[in-house]
Amino acid sequence: MFFYFMNVRLLFFAQITSIPATRLAEMSTI
Repeated sequence: MFFYFMNVRLLFFAQITSIPATRLAEMSTI
């Protein structure tokens, strides 16, 4: 159960950090 919680937490953290990165990339290309 602990490993499952950490896995979901890592996926959630990855999504939060990936969204601003993709937006910065889109703004830099324009």
